[in-house]
This record gives sequence, structure tokens and C-alpha cells, in this order.
Amino acid sequence: MRPYPGLVDLQFLSYALSDFDVSIFNFASAQAKLNQNNARKIAFPLPPIHEQRHMVAYLDSVQARVDALMRCERRRRRS
Repeated sequence: MRPYPGLVDLQFLSYALSDFDVSIFNFASAQAKLNQNNARKIAFPLPPIHEQRHMVAYLDSVQARVDALMRCERRRRRS
């Protein structure tokens, strides 16, 4: 699956789906999977592309700070 160019930012979609509970769309019995048909049923608010990009930039900056803090913590534990 690919988002429509100019309508959905791929990184925005990744962030939006990373915290979305897709288990209600999973009908597999043995191994969890999300097929394309069920994925198309997922609905969430879709802001304009410029707002998506702004949110992605903000979340990327927060993630970079979290990563830096985790690196500092790992170095501190090794010392």
C-alpha cells in the first residue's frame, strides 16, 4: 500500500498508525496480520499536507531528543 502523493505524508502515516490499535481489524487466528482490505477500513483524521509535515517535523525533533537522552543514559550506566 502507498499513500496518495500530495495528500498523505508517508512519515505522518507511519506516526499515525504506530499508535493505532489495529487488532480490531485482525481476523487471523494463528498469526496477527493486517491485510490490505482491512487496512483500507482504518479511518483517522487527515489534516492538510502542510500540517502533516509540520507535525512530522515536530515529532522527529522530539524523537531526536529522546534518542539523545537514551544514549546519555546508556553511557552513564556503562561508566
